[in-house]
Amino acid sequence: MTYNVVALTEELPHARSVIRALENAHPDFTIRGASKASVVRLRDEDGRPFVSVEMPQAVEATTDVRRLLGDEAADRLTHNAWWMEVRAPAGNPRAAEAAHRFAATVIEHHGGHVWPSEPRKRWALDLPTGGADHPSALVETEKTRIVAVDSPVVGLSAAIADALATGVRDARGLQVLTPASAHITHSLRRVLTASGCRWVVEGPGNDHYDGLTGMPLLWEDGLGFQARRDGAPPASAERRGDPGLALDLHFIHPAEADLRLGEMVEHTTKLMCAGPPPGWGTNEPALMAWDPGRLTDLCRARAPNPTRVVFSGPGFAGTLNVSRVVEGVKESLSLVTGDADHAALPELLAELPDSFQSLTAHRVPGAADTHYRPALGGASVPLGLALGPEVVAQVGRAKALAAPVAAETIGPLWSSVLWYPLGEGEPRELWRRFRGLMGHLG
Repeated sequence: MTYNVVALTEELPHARSVIRALENAHPDFTIRGASKASVVRLRDEDGRPFVSVEMPQAVEATTDVRRLLGDEAADRLTHNAWWMEVRAPAGNPRAAEAAHRFAATVIEHHGGHVWPSEPRKRWALDLPTGGADHPSALVETEKTRIVAVDSPVVGLSAAIADALATGVRDARGLQVLTPASAHITHSLRRVLTASGCRWVVEGPGNDHYDGLTGMPLLWEDGLGFQARRDGAPPASAERRGDPGLALDLHFIHPAEADLRLGEMVEHTTKLMCAGPPPGWGTNEPALMAWDPGRLTDLCRARAPNPTRVVFSGPGFAGTLNVSRVVEGVKESLSLVTGDADHAALPELLAELPDSFQSLTAHRVPGAADTHYRPALGGASVPLGLALGPEVVAQVGRAKALAAPVAAETIGPLWSSVLWYPLGEGEPRELWRRFRGLMGHLG
């Protein structure tokens, strides 16, 4: 597993001070660069990664410092701050101590503070063993790469994103293993719902279960953590905290030279969350100041390959996926917020452009702080579905209006949006209505 330390410095650490801090962490080990010097690693006497250091990122937006590290870390930030993440194999106490020595040396020369301030108590797991070529992996099997993270809040870090991208190349799924006390972010949850991915949680008595469903899991050599087939009951959901509202919106824009990406993020968050996101980035933490122009330039530079970015603000967080499709440019926006009321959705739908395709809304137990607890704290509950003018035309307007859930027509008749509110009821009843609606619409 990996043990993470964050140094929040008051000055930009230069290369010489990073090398000096690594030498102080362990003077007898070898320093290696990787990923065009975006990561510097200290390797032990056997050549294995001992301490890995991500190059510093300027903290242009502070929301994610508070969201990922807590109020104390955010309140102690100075006007100019830099985020430097240090990782070590948590199964090696020497490595965790070396990571803290590195961070303390950097802070001594550049000011700031370290989170956590001292090594945390190690969490006891009956961890799988084996080899791993990827520096962030605990173990790799023929089919799966397991990344274990010891952190209160686990996000879509650069290390996890790199493990995911490597899995695309070598056909390995990703499993992220965390303690039962850990929360994951909305961005990481989106990744772990994909086929071949899984959130694995330590359960009582060193058992393991799926963090999204509560399904009991067992380790299988060559496959990683798989569902148990002995009739063991699922982990019981713990309902803690207020619910959050999760929205998924899809747009297809004409591929025009003046297309400005990210405007739908601004529009949605201004209406549902009282303001645009202060920060964004390609991974978490999202530390760059929000700028649709920079976002558009990034997507164009990566085209025709797709681009995924994350964004966050006070009380909300989300992801934006941009890809080229035959019809133009597709934007898929996913957002979770604790402050919004789904009753405001008709107002949002009335202001969306003709490029709007669809929206789904869910209530997520315990996600008011934008984090997801193991087993979701209970199942999410569907609240409604909306279809844009183009999708209504594809389905057929008469068929769309004959759905088992009554539709509200929003906007002019020739380009109207149909909003299907599921109403009130028990979760099972709302899911029954939602499945019936989707089955009717095809």
